[in-house]
Amino acid sequence: MGMKLEKVVPWGRNIDEYRAIFLLRMCREVRLFPLCGLDSRESELTKQVIEYFSRDFKTEILKTDYQFQKGADKMLKIQRF
Repeated sequence: MGMKLEKVVPWGRNIDEYRAIFLLRMCREVRLFPLCGLDSRESELTKQVIEYFSRDFKTEILKTDYQFQKGADKMLKIQRF
């Protein structure tokens, strides 16, 4: 008797996009870390996420003091205006 995902997520959006928008409605900012994969290469999704959210939110990549793994020392901060 579980609810189908199609009834929860608005049409035209995927579940990750819906979660990020939901978090930004509740919080002033969302931070994503790390921005690279296990191979230490920057994720290709980072640019797409920045492009999408920069229309309605302030986005910036910040260098962190903590390095999760080789090359994983940056985070993406998405803030409401």
